[in-house]
Amino acid sequence: MTKDIIDELSQERPAFVPKGEYRVRLRDWKKFWHFSRLDLVMAFEIVESDYCGVLLPKFYQVKWDGEQIVAGWKSDFCRDYQQCFGAVERTDQFEIRKFEDLVLLAEVREVTHDQEKRPLAEVNQYSRIGQLLKVIRPFEQ
Repeated sequence: MTKDIIDELSQERPAFVPKGEYRVRLRDWKKFWHFSRLDLVMAFEIVESDYCGVLLPKFYQVKWDGEQIVAGWKSDFCRDYQQCFGAVERTDQFEIRKFEDLVLLAEVREVTHDQEKRPLAEVNQYSRIGQLLKVIRPFEQ
């Protein structure tokens, strides 16, 4: 995977998709600096429905040990990973490549308020992945 998709996603107007469950596939991922810590952003593409081809981000607060992801037991990343792939023995053995070439069922959320709970004008509303629910099947190109 190239890292160009994440850069493209950050420069385009955020997409708005009605909340619900959608079939998605991982298109890209990247480490990124967020408030002086190195986090993870994953870009998922909707693969079915009227919104096929729309890219939506999922942001995870994780730690890095070199290229290895480390996430706490109560973290969103650990919970999503185990939801899709089953229990892990340790929280420093995640493999991001396991997400590749799969169709996943994801919850999509509408962002209608800012961090201070102020409503966003309709033109400023957008969507993002809420959580990953399960693996559906391998992705067929």
